[in-house]
Amino acid sequence: MTAYASLSPLLRALAAEWTTLLLILSAALIVRDRQSRRSTPTALTGGALLALSYLLLQYQLLSISVNTGVLSPDGRSVRFSALPAAALFLILLALTALCLVLLLRIARWKRRHITLMSVKEGIDQLDSGLCCCWPDGVVKLANPRMQALCRAITGQSLRNGAAFWETLRPSPIRTLPDGSVWSFSRRELTLEEGTLYELTAVDVTREYALTEALQARERELADYNRRLRDYGAEADEVGVQEEMLAMKLRIHDQLGQALLSSRRHLESPPASLDQARSERQRIGALWQEAIRMGVAAGSRQQDETLRSIADAGAAVGIRVELDGALPPEGRAMRLLTAGARTALTNAYRHAGATALTIRVRTVSLPGGRERVEIAYQNNGAAPAGPVTEGGGLTALRQTVERQGGQMWVYWHPVFTLTITLE
Repeated sequence: MTAYASLSPLLRALAAEWTTLLLILSAALIVRDRQSRRSTPTALTGGALLALSYLLLQYQLLSISVNTGVLSPDGRSVRFSALPAAALFLILLALTALCLVLLLRIARWKRRHITLMSVKEGIDQLDSGLCCCWPDGVVKLANPRMQALCRAITGQSLRNGAAFWETLRPSPIRTLPDGSVWSFSRRELTLEEGTLYELTAVDVTREYALTEALQARERELADYNRRLRDYGAEADEVGVQEEMLAMKLRIHDQLGQALLSSRRHLESPPASLDQARSERQRIGALWQEAIRMGVAAGSRQQDETLRSIADAGAAVGIRVELDGALPPEGRAMRLLTAGARTALTNAYRHAGATALTIRVRTVSLPGGRERVEIAYQNNGAAPAGPVTEGGGLTALRQTVERQGGQMWVYWHPVFTLTITLE
């Protein structure tokens, strides 16, 4: 049987390389086994494999040193040199098989258990971006998605988490060149090592598109609502104008009849005094009826407007009080009605009021001009701070400005809505 010493230098070198590889693999197995926090028996098996590989390598190196004349032969080198070569290779095969068994066991264990590496691999597979960094910006962890997002936004790799967040903070929602939309956020985590900041990125492309579509739809609906309000206002105006026209026609007919009767009486007075007196009484009654119809037309229009406002307040449990005289029919009256509706709505929804006071004042201006001032106040709870105009107040302001007026909203000491029109 061929002894180890009879092997060629190439075979002995290959055997030494084989043993060195086993030594390295056994050391790596022990390290991976400890990282996985597996059981002690597996570590002992790996340690035995490491010790046997190391011992076998030492004997081979000793034999090679003796053969090359570096060291003098001794009992250990002589006994190892006489070892059958087949036995040596069988030992190497057995150690290799043991190493493969341990590798398979570790691989099987990793597939069935969560390890630090499996957590890292899972984070790398996330569709969302994730980055953890220390307060000074040093990156502790960043998955490929966050790295790609950083390069797309800044053109550089993610090296400083704090600097990257400062870039994102003014606008945390970013649209990338590929059309995708990402939302970034940061939160503070307290760990045993200290404070850690977690930066996350979520793909909100679909949500952003839906939001834009919803906003566009809201703008369309707002435009439709405005057009409907304008149409309603025009329809009301047409109705009022038709009623006023009918009233004017009736007044015109009455005035025409009174004028014709007066002219006929002047051109052809009755012969007798009694007939003349009776004719004058009849003509006077015609003129009185014409004057009464003219006065009633204006007062009835104002009464109907005031009654409609009072009915609207009564429907929600709010008493409407008028302080001052209603302005004549026209722009001022239309703005008074529009303001009363908005004031009633706000008094009911936000103040819990039971009464609404409408103060109307007419102020004389230089040049013979006049300014109508309309103020609305309720007895409900006053706002805690400045009022932010919403749908109702914004729509009213647009209506007032279209009519050439101005509007102010005061929240202290009492909520007051004021409209002025010249």
